[in-house]
Amino acid sequence: MKDVRPLKRQLREECLRRRDGIEPARREQMSREICDILTRLRSFETCDTLLTYVSFGSEVSTFPIIEYCFSVGKTVAVPKCEDRRKMEFYIITSFADLKRGKFDLLEPDPSKCRPVREFRNTFCLIPALSFDKYGNRLGYGGGFYDSFISDFPGTHIGLCFKECLMSELPSCRHDVKCDSILTEKGIILCRK
Repeated sequence: MKDVRPLKRQLREECLRRRDGIEPARREQMSREICDILTRLRSFETCDTLLTYVSFGSEVSTFPIIEYCFSVGKTVAVPKCEDRRKMEFYIITSFADLKRGKFDLLEPDPSKCRPVREFRNTFCLIPALSFDKYGNRLGYGGGFYDSFISDFPGTHIGLCFKECLMSELPSCRHDVKCDSILTEKGIILCRK
């Protein structure tokens, strides 16, 4: 089997350049459009808990989504990266519950937040540099989301700007595919 790691590294650089090249005001507008579409999805409307990354840099912003969830009384949980590609989600009640953590990302402060132990009726947002129409995901290379999604029983959806999608991405046996992707143009149901 061919080693796709060098190709993935090259694609990460290319995809990050492409995403960083989108004008910030336009990224913000597209992120709001993604939030608007997400909040109208039946599976999102009926979930009790949202598991979401806290966006950084040029990622699809999750701040409007988190604010919306706070305003309608949904439980919000965000990940804290542990060792060995493991993430644990902690419930936050405000942005004040976050602090800089691993990889300089905003993470929940475990001294203020309690971990999620029950994943019934949860909806999870998955970050990526890119996705393809088959649900393959180009993440940052840590394997944290692949490890989490492989055992996650709830609904998950990848978030990505439409112009950052690729026609086909390389994948490895440990990569976990997304069933659907949400862009500012709508939902893409992935082919198997």
